[in-house]
Amino acid sequence: MSIVRMGRELSSLEVCVHPPKIHGPEVEPADEHEIAIARRLDLAFDGRASGSQQMLPLAVGVDSSKWVRATLIMLPHSRGPWLTAGGAATTAQVRFTVDNVMLEPEDPSVVVVDGSRTLATSTVITSSTSAPLYSADALQTPIGPQVRVRALFTQGATAAGGAQRLSVSLFLVGRRR
Repeated sequence: MSIVRMGRELSSLEVCVHPPKIHGPEVEPADEHEIAIARRLDLAFDGRASGSQQMLPLAVGVDSSKWVRATLIMLPHSRGPWLTAGGAATTAQVRFTVDNVMLEPEDPSVVVVDGSRTLATSTVITSSTSAPLYSADALQTPIGPQVRVRALFTQGATAAGGAQRLSVSLFLVGRRR
């Protein structure tokens, strides 16, 4: 057998050591799929009114149709001083949640939410939470075909003197098996 590469004949030793590449079928996708929801996202919540609540959708309609289990990863990078006008710590809390949703096929702006349960809730961030931090929270099963990730802010009884700032990264890691 004689193989010619770049105009010269290869010896049998070269063929064994560096065999020609044969293109075969595509490789099956990996069992884990990581989706970056936010990378070093800077958030600011207005907590000047006691008891105020704010909800911020970060991702809606994330394809989770092939996942049998998944994890929400939260990485707070920094947190500003969450203080009252008098300089005391506020009672503010931020958490991130994952819910089953489905986008209406005829009108994707309509989001149908499974209100029966929340799939995952992150570690709660308060005025005493130190950053950086790593939090991994498993999603409850079964996981629907689509999910949403949102930030939930609650000020609590003690009003803040200004914006409650936070820098965070969020990831969903879905597993097929």
